[in-house]
Amino acid sequence: PRIADAFSCAGRLHTAGVGLTGLRHGTPVAVGTGDDFSTALGAGLVVPGPVSVGLGTGEVIGAVHTTPLIDEGGLVETHAYPAGGYFIENPGWLGGGSVAWLMSVLGLSSPMELDNLAAAAPAGADGLIFLPALSGAMAPRWRPSARGCFYGLTAAHGRSQMARSLLEGCAFAMRDVVTRLDEMGVGADPIILLGGGARSTLWSQIRADTANRKVVVPPHTDTSPIGAAMLAAVASGALPDLAAAAKLVGGTGATFLPDAGRSAIYDDVYAAYRRLFDTLEPIFT
Repeated sequence: PRIADAFSCAGRLHTAGVGLTGLRHGTPVAVGTGDDFSTALGAGLVVPGPVSVGLGTGEVIGAVHTTPLIDEGGLVETHAYPAGGYFIENPGWLGGGSVAWLMSVLGLSSPMELDNLAAAAPAGADGLIFLPALSGAMAPRWRPSARGCFYGLTAAHGRSQMARSLLEGCAFAMRDVVTRLDEMGVGADPIILLGGGARSTLWSQIRADTANRKVVVPPHTDTSPIGAAMLAAVASGALPDLAAAAKLVGGTGATFLPDAGRSAIYDDVYAAYRRLFDTLEPIFT
């Protein structure tokens, strides 16, 4: 097939397609895009400013920018964006996947149980630090050979501190990327949380506190299908462009503001998290 814009019409549904989908013959078929981009589109990201954080099995962070940028440090990539401009993103690590792993290890049946455990521990998890590299590290540097760990375990630690430190460790990795976007002059405020993990009010607050900036959770956090629908609406002629489509989506379901006291605690823990990564990096094989 030819290369075309994500919002263009690739063709119309033929007889075989009708049999496979049950849709009407002649239905327009949009070219479409990858889920990283459709997730951001579905949250209304069409101009620079906010940064989207997709909290699925993998955690993907990106923001719109007007010009292509090269990150000499290699933490973020630059992609052409369906709405115009460029999407500066880190393609992600196991965020929600880390949550699922710990739930399995601890015998928990729902993310709410893990949230309740984590809420019982203080900010900083009593000195326990989690490095979210269960399938390699994508922050603060791309190291596929990196491995995750809990550091600082003592006999005083239990399930609550493990749950809290895991949520915090993933938030520290997000801070790595958001900080790099800031350094590159890419808008990264507010943070828009998307995906299943965004349903956790505790995790949302932890992210506001660790990044020390506002976090917004839209009314609908599963935005990838919404982004795909936006592309289809433009491809079919129902809407003139993605800017018009973006006005119909997004919104604010909840807002989380950083707490100065917890942010100060997290500044210290984040510094320790970075030292931990630097110390372990030479032994990653």
